[in-house]
Amino acid sequence: MAAAAVLVLGGGGIAYADDLQTDLSVDSLEISAPANLGVLACGSTKQIDVSMFIRRTSNAANNTFQSGSTATYSVAAESSVSATDPNPASITLPGGWDDLDPNSHASSPSSRSTITVAAGTANGSFDGSVTYQVSGTAENDDPLARTDTVDVTWKVENCVSGPPADTTAPVVVLTCPPAPVSRGAEASASWVASDEAGGSGLATASSGTIPLDTSALGIRTAIAPAGTAVDNANNPSAEATCSYTVVDTTPPVVVLTCPPEVARGSVAHATWEATDEDGGSGIAAPSSGSIQLDTSTLGDKIATAVAGTAHDRAGNASLETTCGYTVVDRTPPVVVLTCPTTVLLDSVAEATWTAADELGGSGLATAPSGSIALDTSSVGSKVAVAPAGTAVDKAGNESEAKSCEYSVIYDFDGFFRPVDMGGVVNSVKAGSAVPMKFSLGGDQGLDIIAAGYPKVTFTTCSTGATVDEIESTVTAGGSSLTYDPVAGQYVYVWKTDKSWAGKCGTFALKLDDGQTRTALFKFLK
Repeated sequence: MAAAAVLVLGGGGIAYADDLQTDLSVDSLEISAPANLGVLACGSTKQIDVSMFIRRTSNAANNTFQSGSTATYSVAAESSVSATDPNPASITLPGGWDDLDPNSHASSPSSRSTITVAAGTANGSFDGSVTYQVSGTAENDDPLARTDTVDVTWKVENCVSGPPADTTAPVVVLTCPPAPVSRGAEASASWVASDEAGGSGLATASSGTIPLDTSALGIRTAIAPAGTAVDNANNPSAEATCSYTVVDTTPPVVVLTCPPEVARGSVAHATWEATDEDGGSGIAAPSSGSIQLDTSTLGDKIATAVAGTAHDRAGNASLETTCGYTVVDRTPPVVVLTCPTTVLLDSVAEATWTAADELGGSGLATAPSGSIALDTSSVGSKVAVAPAGTAVDKAGNESEAKSCEYSVIYDFDGFFRPVDMGGVVNSVKAGSAVPMKFSLGGDQGLDIIAAGYPKVTFTTCSTGATVDEIESTVTAGGSSLTYDPVAGQYVYVWKTDKSWAGKCGTFALKLDDGQTRTALFKFLK
Protein backbone atom coordinates (compact mmCIF):
# COMPACT_ATOMS: atom_id res chain seq x y z
CA MET A 1 0.00 0.00 0.00
CA ALA A 2 1.30 3.56 -0.76
CA ALA A 3 2.26 6.01 2.04
CA ALA A 4 3.07 9.72 2.27
CA ALA A 5 6.74 10.87 2.30
CA VAL A 6 8.35 13.53 4.47
CA LEU A 7 12.07 14.05 5.45
CA VAL A 8 12.52 13.95 9.22
CA LEU A 9 15.96 14.16 10.88
CA GLY A 10 16.28 12.87 14.40
CA GLY A 11 13.13 10.77 14.13
CA GLY A 12 10.83 13.09 16.13
CA GLY A 13 7.07 13.68 15.68
CA ILE A 14 4.26 11.93 13.86
CA ALA A 15 5.02 11.20 10.15
CA TYR A 16 2.35 11.38 7.47
CA ALA A 17 4.72 10.11 4.81
CA ASP A 18 7.89 8.06 4.33
CA ASP A 19 10.38 9.87 6.60
CA LEU A 20 14.17 10.14 6.63
CA GLN A 21 15.60 8.90 9.92
CA THR A 22 19.05 10.25 10.91
CA ASP A 23 21.38 9.11 13.67
CA LEU A 24 23.97 11.60 15.04
CA SER A 25 27.27 10.80 16.76
CA VAL A 26 30.27 12.77 18.00
CA ASP A 27 33.58 11.02 18.75
CA SER A 28 31.79 7.66 18.17
CA LEU A 29 29.18 8.50 20.87
CA GLU A 30 25.54 8.82 19.82
CA ILE A 31 23.82 12.14 20.60
CA SER A 32 20.23 13.33 20.20
CA ALA A 33 18.95 16.21 18.06
CA PRO A 34 19.34 19.13 18.23
CA ALA A 35 23.11 18.66 18.61
CA ASN A 36 24.52 20.53 21.62
CA LEU A 37 28.33 20.30 21.50
CA GLY A 38 28.93 22.11 24.81
CA VAL A 39 32.16 24.11 25.23
CA LEU A 40 34.72 23.95 22.38
CA ALA A 41 38.36 24.95 22.74
CA CYS A 42 39.44 28.21 21.16
CA GLY A 43 40.27 27.66 17.47
CA SER A 44 39.31 23.97 17.58
CA THR A 45 36.96 22.00 15.30
CA LYS A 46 34.42 19.32 16.05
CA GLN A 47 32.69 16.88 13.67
CA ILE A 48 29.23 15.35 13.82
CA ASP A 49 28.68 12.09 11.91
CA VAL A 50 25.24 11.89 10.30
CA SER A 51 23.73 8.56 9.18
CA MET A 52 20.49 8.90 7.23
CA PHE A 53 17.94 6.48 5.76
CA ILE A 54 14.32 6.55 4.59
CA ARG A 55 11.81 4.87 6.92
CA ARG A 56 8.44 3.42 5.82
CA THR A 57 5.68 5.03 7.91
CA SER A 58 2.47 5.94 6.00
CA ASN A 59 0.29 5.19 2.98
CA ALA A 60 -0.49 8.00 0.52
CA ALA A 61 0.46 7.41 -3.14
CA ASN A 62 1.55 11.02 -3.68
CA ASN A 63 3.89 10.98 -0.68
CA THR A 64 5.33 7.47 -0.81
CA PHE A 65 8.56 6.80 -2.67
CA GLN A 66 8.11 4.45 -5.59
CA SER A 67 9.23 0.82 -5.09
CA GLY A 68 12.59 0.08 -6.68
CA SER A 69 13.15 3.78 -7.56
CA THR A 70 16.25 5.89 -6.94
CA ALA A 71 16.27 8.44 -4.10
CA THR A 72 18.93 11.18 -4.12
CA TYR A 73 20.35 12.91 -1.02
CA SER A 74 21.94 16.38 -1.03
CA VAL A 75 22.93 19.29 1.22
CA ALA A 76 20.34 21.99 0.54
CA ALA A 77 21.71 24.74 2.83
CA GLU A 78 24.44 25.45 5.41
CA SER A 79 24.58 28.11 8.14
CA SER A 80 27.74 28.75 10.23
CA VAL A 81 28.81 25.13 9.79
CA SER A 82 29.87 23.00 6.81
CA ALA A 83 28.70 19.55 5.68
CA THR A 84 30.02 17.00 3.21
CA ASP A 85 27.77 15.74 0.43
CA PRO A 86 25.92 12.56 1.46
CA ASN A 87 27.73 9.37 0.40
CA PRO A 88 26.37 7.52 -1.41
CA ALA A 89 24.48 10.34 -3.06
CA SER A 90 21.82 7.95 -4.38
CA ILE A 91 20.25 4.75 -3.09
CA THR A 92 17.76 2.33 -4.61
CA LEU A 93 14.63 1.56 -2.63
CA PRO A 94 13.75 -2.12 -2.23
CA GLY A 95 11.20 -3.73 -4.53
CA GLY A 96 7.78 -3.93 -2.88
CA TRP A 97 8.53 -0.83 -0.76
CA ASP A 98 4.94 0.44 -1.08
CA ASP A 99 3.55 -3.00 -0.08
CA LEU A 100 5.24 -2.87 3.35
CA ASP A 101 3.12 -2.25 6.43
CA PRO A 102 3.35 1.52 7.10
CA ASN A 103 3.76 0.68 10.78
CA SER A 104 6.66 -1.69 10.09
CA HIS A 105 9.26 1.13 10.17
CA ALA A 106 11.26 -0.69 7.51
CA SER A 107 14.37 1.23 6.44
CA SER A 108 16.16 1.84 3.14
CA PRO A 109 19.94 1.59 2.44
CA SER A 110 21.75 4.36 4.37
CA SER A 111 23.88 7.37 3.36
CA ARG A 112 26.38 9.35 5.45
CA SER A 113 27.45 13.00 5.84
CA THR A 114 29.84 14.84 8.18
CA ILE A 115 29.03 18.24 9.73
CA THR A 116 32.13 20.26 10.74
CA VAL A 117 31.92 23.00 13.40
CA ALA A 118 34.84 25.51 13.59
CA ALA A 119 35.03 27.12 17.05
CA GLY A 120 36.93 30.25 15.96
CA THR A 121 38.88 32.55 18.31
CA ALA A 122 36.00 34.60 19.78
CA ASN A 123 34.33 33.72 23.07
CA GLY A 124 30.54 33.31 23.19
CA SER A 125 27.55 31.09 22.34
CA PHE A 126 26.99 30.09 18.74
CA ASP A 127 24.56 28.09 16.59
CA GLY A 128 24.42 26.76 13.07
CA SER A 129 22.43 24.38 10.92
CA VAL A 130 22.51 22.10 7.90
CA THR A 131 19.45 21.43 5.76
CA TYR A 132 19.37 18.04 3.95
CA GLN A 133 17.07 17.15 1.08
CA VAL A 134 15.92 13.83 -0.34
CA SER A 135 14.27 13.71 -3.78
CA GLY A 136 12.87 11.02 -6.01
CA THR A 137 9.65 9.73 -7.57
CA ALA A 138 6.36 9.12 -5.76
CA GLU A 139 4.14 6.08 -6.28
CA ASN A 140 1.89 8.20 -8.54
CA ASP A 141 4.98 9.09 -10.69
CA ASP A 142 5.06 12.73 -9.49
CA PRO A 143 8.38 14.24 -8.35
CA LEU A 144 8.76 13.96 -4.57
CA ALA A 145 11.16 16.03 -2.40
CA ARG A 146 11.41 16.66 1.34
CA THR A 147 13.83 18.74 3.45
CA ASP A 148 14.72 18.95 7.13
CA THR A 149 17.34 20.70 9.23
CA VAL A 150 19.93 19.56 11.79
CA ASP A 151 20.47 22.36 14.37
CA VAL A 152 23.81 22.65 16.21
CA THR A 153 24.75 24.82 19.27
CA TRP A 154 28.14 25.34 21.01
CA LYS A 155 30.13 27.71 23.24
CA VAL A 156 33.72 29.05 22.95
CA GLU A 157 35.61 30.06 26.12
CA ASN A 158 39.11 31.06 27.27
CA CYS A 159 40.29 32.61 23.97
CA VAL A 160 43.17 35.10 24.67
CA SER A 161 44.42 37.85 22.41
CA GLY A 162 47.94 38.31 21.00
CA PRO A 163 50.03 36.07 18.73
CA PRO A 164 51.65 32.95 20.26
CA ALA A 165 55.44 32.66 20.42
CA ASP A 166 57.10 30.94 17.42
CA THR A 167 58.82 27.80 18.62
CA THR A 168 58.47 25.75 15.45
CA ALA A 169 61.61 25.28 13.35
CA PRO A 170 61.49 25.67 9.55
CA VAL A 171 61.37 22.44 7.51
CA VAL A 172 64.02 21.56 4.89
CA VAL A 173 63.09 19.03 2.18
CA LEU A 174 66.16 17.57 0.43
CA THR A 175 65.57 15.96 -2.99
CA CYS A 176 68.10 13.66 -4.67
CA PRO A 177 68.07 12.82 -8.42
CA PRO A 178 65.56 9.98 -8.93
CA ALA A 179 67.52 8.51 -11.88
CA PRO A 180 70.83 6.71 -11.37
CA VAL A 181 73.89 9.01 -11.39
CA SER A 182 76.88 8.03 -13.50
CA ARG A 183 80.02 7.29 -11.54
CA GLY A 184 82.38 10.33 -11.59
CA ALA A 185 79.69 12.70 -12.90
CA GLU A 186 78.95 16.08 -11.32
CA ALA A 187 75.57 15.98 -9.61
CA SER A 188 73.75 17.69 -6.77
CA ALA A 189 70.74 17.37 -4.49
CA SER A 190 68.41 20.34 -4.14
CA TRP A 191 66.72 21.58 -0.98
CA VAL A 192 63.72 23.82 -0.26
CA ALA A 193 62.95 25.41 3.15
CA SER A 194 59.57 26.60 4.44
CA ASP A 195 58.26 28.04 7.72
CA GLU A 196 54.85 27.14 9.16
CA ALA A 197 51.82 29.20 8.17
CA GLY A 198 51.63 32.19 10.53
CA GLY A 199 55.21 31.60 11.72
CA SER A 200 57.96 34.23 12.03
CA GLY A 201 59.24 33.55 8.48
CA LEU A 202 62.63 32.51 7.10
CA ALA A 203 65.74 34.51 8.00
CA THR A 204 67.96 32.55 5.52
CA ALA A 205 67.69 31.43 1.88
CA SER A 206 64.65 29.37 0.98
CA SER A 207 66.43 26.96 -1.39
CA GLY A 208 69.84 25.71 -2.48
CA THR A 209 71.92 22.69 -3.60
CA ILE A 210 74.37 20.22 -2.05
CA PRO A 211 77.07 18.48 -4.19
CA LEU A 212 76.85 14.66 -4.36
CA ASP A 213 79.69 12.15 -3.89
CA THR A 214 79.79 10.03 -7.13
CA SER A 215 83.16 8.39 -6.63
CA ALA A 216 81.85 4.87 -5.89
CA LEU A 217 78.99 2.65 -7.08
CA GLY A 218 76.03 1.92 -4.86
CA ILE A 219 73.30 3.57 -2.83
CA ARG A 220 74.54 6.79 -1.15
CA THR A 221 73.06 9.27 1.29
CA ALA A 222 73.15 13.07 0.88
CA ILE A 223 72.82 15.27 4.01
CA ALA A 224 71.53 18.83 4.47
CA PRO A 225 72.97 19.55 7.97
CA ALA A 226 70.96 20.99 10.86
CA GLY A 227 70.72 24.78 10.54
CA THR A 228 70.67 24.79 6.74
CA ALA A 229 67.67 27.15 7.22
CA VAL A 230 66.81 29.45 10.19
CA ASP A 231 63.58 31.41 10.83
CA ASN A 232 63.26 34.93 12.27
CA ALA A 233 62.69 33.44 15.74
CA ASN A 234 66.15 31.85 15.37
CA ASN A 235 64.74 28.30 15.16
CA PRO A 236 67.20 26.14 13.10
CA SER A 237 66.03 23.44 10.69
CA ALA A 238 66.72 19.77 11.51
CA GLU A 239 69.08 17.60 9.50
CA ALA A 240 67.52 16.33 6.23
CA THR A 241 68.66 13.40 4.07
CA CYS A 242 67.88 11.70 0.75
CA SER A 243 69.25 8.68 -1.11
CA TYR A 244 70.68 8.36 -4.62
CA THR A 245 72.37 5.62 -6.63
CA VAL A 246 75.72 5.79 -8.41
CA VAL A 247 75.92 3.34 -11.32
CA ASP A 248 77.87 2.55 -14.44
CA THR A 249 76.20 3.71 -17.69
CA THR A 250 77.58 1.17 -20.21
CA PRO A 251 74.79 -1.09 -21.49
CA PRO A 252 75.20 -4.88 -21.58
CA VAL A 253 75.69 -6.64 -24.95
CA VAL A 254 73.08 -9.14 -26.23
CA VAL A 255 74.05 -11.80 -28.83
CA LEU A 256 70.99 -13.24 -30.64
CA THR A 257 71.30 -16.63 -32.42
CA CYS A 258 68.72 -17.89 -34.95
CA PRO A 259 68.34 -21.45 -36.31
CA PRO A 260 69.18 -21.43 -40.05
CA GLU A 261 65.85 -23.05 -41.08
CA VAL A 262 62.49 -23.61 -39.39
CA ALA A 263 59.32 -25.32 -40.63
CA ARG A 264 56.37 -23.15 -41.58
CA GLY A 265 53.74 -23.14 -38.78
CA SER A 266 56.13 -24.68 -36.24
CA VAL A 267 56.95 -23.25 -32.81
CA ALA A 268 60.59 -22.12 -33.03
CA HIS A 269 62.82 -19.75 -31.07
CA ALA A 270 65.97 -17.69 -31.37
CA THR A 271 68.16 -17.70 -28.25
CA TRP A 272 70.04 -14.80 -26.69
CA GLU A 273 72.80 -14.33 -24.13
CA ALA A 274 73.86 -11.09 -22.42
CA THR A 275 77.28 -10.05 -21.09
CA ASP A 276 78.43 -6.93 -19.22
CA GLU A 277 81.77 -5.09 -19.52
CA ASP A 278 84.66 -6.09 -17.27
CA GLY A 279 84.35 -4.22 -14.01
CA GLY A 280 80.73 -3.27 -14.70
CA SER A 281 77.82 -3.72 -12.33
CA GLY A 282 77.04 -7.17 -13.75
CA ILE A 283 74.02 -8.62 -15.53
CA ALA A 284 70.70 -8.56 -13.71
CA ALA A 285 68.70 -11.78 -14.15
CA PRO A 286 67.85 -13.12 -16.61
CA SER A 287 71.12 -13.24 -18.51
CA SER A 288 69.73 -15.44 -21.31
CA GLY A 289 66.42 -16.31 -22.93
CA SER A 290 64.57 -16.96 -26.15
CA ILE A 291 62.32 -15.12 -28.62
CA GLN A 292 59.52 -16.90 -30.48
CA LEU A 293 59.96 -16.73 -34.25
CA ASP A 294 57.30 -15.83 -36.81
CA THR A 295 56.81 -18.98 -38.93
CA SER A 296 53.50 -18.03 -40.55
CA THR A 297 54.90 -17.41 -44.06
CA LEU A 298 57.70 -18.87 -46.17
CA GLY A 299 60.97 -17.05 -46.90
CA ASP A 300 63.82 -15.21 -45.23
CA LYS A 301 62.96 -13.52 -41.93
CA ILE A 302 64.59 -11.29 -39.32
CA ALA A 303 64.27 -11.89 -35.57
CA THR A 304 64.76 -8.96 -33.22
CA ALA A 305 65.82 -8.79 -29.60
CA VAL A 306 64.39 -5.39 -28.71
CA ALA A 307 66.27 -2.74 -26.78
CA GLY A 308 66.08 -3.56 -23.09
CA THR A 309 66.07 -7.33 -23.56
CA ALA A 310 68.80 -7.39 -20.89
CA HIS A 311 69.74 -4.96 -18.10
CA ASP A 312 72.76 -4.63 -15.89
CA ARG A 313 72.49 -4.13 -12.16
CA ALA A 314 72.77 -0.40 -12.70
CA GLY A 315 69.65 -0.45 -14.87
CA ASN A 316 71.37 0.09 -18.26
CA ALA A 317 69.36 -1.49 -21.09
CA SER A 318 70.87 -3.47 -23.97
CA LEU A 319 70.56 -2.15 -27.52
CA GLU A 320 68.41 -3.77 -30.23
CA THR A 321 70.05 -6.69 -32.06
CA THR A 322 68.89 -9.05 -34.86
CA CYS A 323 69.57 -12.39 -36.58
CA GLY A 324 68.26 -14.02 -39.77
CA TYR A 325 66.48 -17.30 -40.44
CA THR A 326 64.51 -19.00 -43.24
CA VAL A 327 60.98 -20.43 -42.99
CA VAL A 328 60.68 -23.53 -45.19
CA ASP A 329 57.79 -25.82 -46.20
CA ARG A 330 57.98 -29.23 -44.50
CA THR A 331 54.28 -30.12 -44.66
CA PRO A 332 53.38 -32.69 -47.36
CA PRO A 333 50.41 -32.15 -49.64
CA VAL A 334 47.20 -34.03 -48.78
CA VAL A 335 45.65 -36.54 -51.20
CA VAL A 336 41.94 -37.41 -51.00
CA LEU A 337 41.06 -40.70 -52.77
CA THR A 338 37.40 -41.35 -53.68
CA CYS A 339 36.06 -44.79 -54.72
CA PRO A 340 32.67 -45.55 -56.28
CA THR A 341 30.44 -47.47 -53.90
CA THR A 342 29.91 -50.41 -56.30
CA VAL A 343 31.26 -51.44 -59.70
CA LEU A 344 30.21 -54.32 -61.99
CA LEU A 345 32.21 -57.50 -62.31
CA ASP A 346 34.81 -57.31 -65.11
CA SER A 347 33.91 -53.67 -65.85
CA VAL A 348 36.41 -50.84 -66.40
CA ALA A 349 36.28 -48.59 -63.32
CA GLU A 350 38.52 -46.15 -61.49
CA ALA A 351 38.94 -44.28 -58.21
CA THR A 352 39.71 -40.54 -58.46
CA TRP A 353 42.05 -38.49 -56.30
CA THR A 354 42.65 -34.82 -55.67
CA ALA A 355 45.69 -33.21 -54.05
CA ALA A 356 46.06 -29.91 -52.19
CA ASP A 357 48.94 -28.19 -50.45
CA GLU A 358 48.43 -26.28 -47.19
CA LEU A 359 47.35 -22.62 -47.42
CA GLY A 360 50.51 -20.57 -47.62
CA GLY A 361 52.65 -23.61 -48.51
CA SER A 362 55.06 -23.95 -51.43
CA GLY A 363 52.32 -25.25 -53.78
CA LEU A 364 51.97 -28.48 -55.78
CA ALA A 365 54.76 -29.53 -58.12
CA THR A 366 52.66 -32.42 -59.52
CA ALA A 367 49.15 -32.75 -60.96
CA PRO A 368 46.33 -31.70 -58.63
CA SER A 369 44.16 -34.73 -59.53
CA GLY A 370 44.14 -38.12 -61.21
CA SER A 371 42.66 -41.63 -61.16
CA ILE A 372 43.59 -45.22 -60.28
CA ALA A 373 42.24 -48.27 -62.15
CA LEU A 374 40.16 -50.58 -59.98
CA ASP A 375 40.40 -54.38 -59.82
CA THR A 376 36.98 -55.78 -60.95
CA SER A 377 38.08 -59.37 -61.70
CA SER A 378 36.14 -60.86 -58.77
CA VAL A 379 33.16 -59.91 -56.67
CA GLY A 380 33.38 -58.69 -53.07
CA SER A 381 34.84 -55.82 -51.02
CA LYS A 382 38.08 -54.30 -52.37
CA VAL A 383 40.57 -51.61 -51.31
CA ALA A 384 42.15 -49.11 -53.72
CA VAL A 385 45.41 -47.39 -52.76
CA ALA A 386 46.98 -44.12 -53.89
CA PRO A 387 50.64 -44.76 -52.95
CA ALA A 388 52.87 -42.37 -51.03
CA GLY A 389 54.25 -39.72 -53.34
CA THR A 390 51.15 -39.55 -55.52
CA ALA A 391 51.47 -35.78 -55.06
CA VAL A 392 54.63 -33.75 -54.35
CA ASP A 393 54.89 -30.04 -53.41
CA LYS A 394 57.53 -27.60 -54.64
CA ALA A 395 59.56 -28.14 -51.47
CA GLY A 396 59.82 -31.87 -52.29
CA ASN A 397 57.40 -33.09 -49.61
CA GLU A 398 55.57 -36.26 -50.71
CA SER A 399 51.95 -37.10 -49.88
CA GLU A 400 51.15 -40.06 -47.64
CA ALA A 401 49.46 -43.23 -48.95
CA LYS A 402 45.65 -43.05 -49.03
CA SER A 403 43.03 -45.76 -49.52
CA CYS A 404 39.31 -46.18 -50.11
CA GLU A 405 36.93 -49.14 -50.29
CA TYR A 406 34.55 -50.31 -53.00
CA SER A 407 32.49 -53.42 -53.84
CA VAL A 408 32.50 -55.45 -57.07
CA ILE A 409 29.02 -56.85 -57.80
CA TYR A 410 27.37 -59.01 -60.46
CA ASP A 411 25.57 -57.40 -63.37
CA PHE A 412 22.24 -58.62 -61.98
CA ASP A 413 19.00 -58.49 -64.00
CA GLY A 414 15.68 -60.04 -62.91
CA PHE A 415 13.71 -61.56 -61.56
CA PHE A 416 12.16 -62.55 -64.90
CA ARG A 417 8.67 -63.89 -65.61
CA PRO A 418 6.71 -65.67 -64.37
CA VAL A 419 7.73 -63.48 -61.35
CA ASP A 420 6.71 -59.83 -61.52
CA MET A 421 8.80 -57.04 -59.97
CA GLY A 422 8.20 -53.33 -59.31
CA GLY A 423 6.19 -53.74 -56.12
CA VAL A 424 3.76 -56.29 -57.62
CA VAL A 425 2.64 -59.04 -55.22
CA ASN A 426 2.96 -62.46 -56.92
CA SER A 427 0.21 -64.87 -55.87
CA VAL A 428 1.10 -68.54 -55.89
CA LYS A 429 -0.39 -71.69 -54.41
CA ALA A 430 1.36 -72.63 -51.21
CA GLY A 431 3.45 -75.78 -51.65
CA SER A 432 4.20 -75.19 -55.35
CA ALA A 433 7.67 -74.57 -56.78
CA VAL A 434 8.39 -71.13 -58.30
CA PRO A 435 11.15 -70.71 -60.94
CA MET A 436 13.12 -67.60 -59.85
CA LYS A 437 14.96 -66.55 -63.03
CA PHE A 438 17.75 -63.96 -63.18
CA SER A 439 20.85 -63.04 -65.16
CA LEU A 440 24.38 -62.19 -63.92
CA GLY A 441 25.87 -61.20 -67.28
CA GLY A 442 27.15 -64.70 -67.98
CA ASP A 443 27.92 -68.00 -66.32
CA GLN A 444 29.47 -67.21 -62.93
CA GLY A 445 29.24 -70.79 -61.67
CA LEU A 446 26.73 -72.23 -59.23
CA ASP A 447 28.51 -71.28 -56.00
CA ILE A 448 27.07 -67.77 -56.03
CA ILE A 449 24.42 -67.79 -53.27
CA ALA A 450 25.39 -66.48 -49.82
CA ALA A 451 25.05 -68.84 -46.87
CA GLY A 452 21.59 -68.89 -45.30
CA TYR A 453 19.80 -67.74 -48.50
CA PRO A 454 17.34 -67.58 -50.05
CA LYS A 455 14.93 -66.85 -47.20
CA VAL A 456 11.37 -65.65 -46.88
CA THR A 457 10.17 -63.02 -44.42
CA PHE A 458 6.46 -63.01 -43.68
CA THR A 459 4.67 -59.65 -43.66
CA THR A 460 1.15 -58.30 -43.28
CA CYS A 461 -0.84 -58.62 -46.50
CA SER A 462 -1.62 -55.22 -48.01
CA THR A 463 -5.15 -54.72 -49.31
CA GLY A 464 -4.14 -52.00 -51.77
CA ALA A 465 -1.18 -53.78 -53.42
CA THR A 466 -1.28 -54.97 -57.04
CA VAL A 467 -1.51 -58.78 -57.09
CA ASP A 468 -0.49 -60.85 -60.11
CA GLU A 469 -0.89 -64.61 -60.33
CA ILE A 470 2.20 -66.68 -61.12
CA GLU A 471 1.53 -67.93 -64.66
CA SER A 472 3.55 -71.11 -64.34
CA THR A 473 5.11 -73.21 -61.61
CA VAL A 474 7.28 -76.30 -61.78
CA THR A 475 7.24 -79.66 -60.18
CA ALA A 476 10.14 -80.14 -57.80
CA GLY A 477 10.99 -82.22 -54.80
CA GLY A 478 13.01 -79.33 -53.33
CA SER A 479 14.76 -76.08 -54.15
CA SER A 480 17.70 -76.10 -56.61
CA LEU A 481 19.89 -73.76 -58.75
CA THR A 482 20.78 -74.31 -62.42
CA TYR A 483 22.22 -72.22 -65.25
CA ASP A 484 20.60 -72.13 -68.73
CA PRO A 485 23.44 -71.31 -71.21
CA VAL A 486 21.01 -70.89 -74.09
CA ALA A 487 18.92 -68.23 -72.30
CA GLY A 488 21.95 -66.96 -70.35
CA GLN A 489 19.85 -67.19 -67.20
CA TYR A 490 20.05 -68.75 -63.77
CA VAL A 491 16.96 -70.61 -62.56
CA TYR A 492 16.48 -71.12 -58.85
CA VAL A 493 13.58 -73.49 -58.28
CA TRP A 494 12.08 -72.24 -55.04
CA LYS A 495 9.94 -74.86 -53.28
CA THR A 496 7.27 -73.15 -51.14
CA ASP A 497 5.60 -74.74 -48.14
CA LYS A 498 1.90 -75.62 -47.89
CA SER A 499 1.82 -74.18 -44.35
CA TRP A 500 2.36 -70.71 -45.84
CA ALA A 501 -1.19 -70.64 -47.21
CA GLY A 502 -2.98 -67.39 -46.42
CA LYS A 503 0.28 -65.52 -45.69
CA CYS A 504 2.24 -62.84 -47.50
CA GLY A 505 6.02 -62.60 -47.53
CA THR A 506 9.18 -61.30 -49.17
CA PHE A 507 11.53 -63.65 -51.00
CA ALA A 508 15.15 -62.56 -50.49
CA LEU A 509 18.12 -63.90 -52.46
CA LYS A 510 21.57 -62.70 -51.31
CA LEU A 511 24.50 -63.49 -53.60
CA ASP A 512 28.18 -63.76 -52.71
CA ASP A 513 28.74 -60.20 -53.98
CA GLY A 514 26.86 -59.00 -50.87
CA GLN A 515 23.79 -57.75 -52.76
CA THR A 516 20.25 -58.91 -51.86
CA ARG A 517 17.40 -59.12 -54.41
CA THR A 518 13.75 -59.42 -53.35
CA ALA A 519 10.27 -60.20 -54.70
CA LEU A 520 6.83 -60.02 -53.06
CA PHE A 521 4.55 -63.08 -52.70
CA LYS A 522 1.09 -64.03 -51.49
CA PHE A 523 0.54 -67.71 -50.76
CA LEU A 524 -2.89 -69.19 -51.64
CA LYS A 525 -4.58 -72.39 -50.44
